[in-house]
Amino acid sequence: MLVERDLAEGRLVKPFAEVQGCELAYYLVYRKQSRQQPAVLAFKAWLLEEIGG
Repeated sequence: MLVERDLAEGRLVKPFAEVQGCELAYYLVYRKQSRQQPAVLAFKAWLLEEIGG
């Protein structure tokens, strides 16, 4: 897993105790204050269009 070291060193935390995995999952992660920036909105719109959402 790519985040094991960051989890172990406390830079990342698991938001939920148990999570089901999915091979085809996409996650868009950005700072709360960046959510209305044009680049973030454009990328989010493009990603949703690509995945059919």
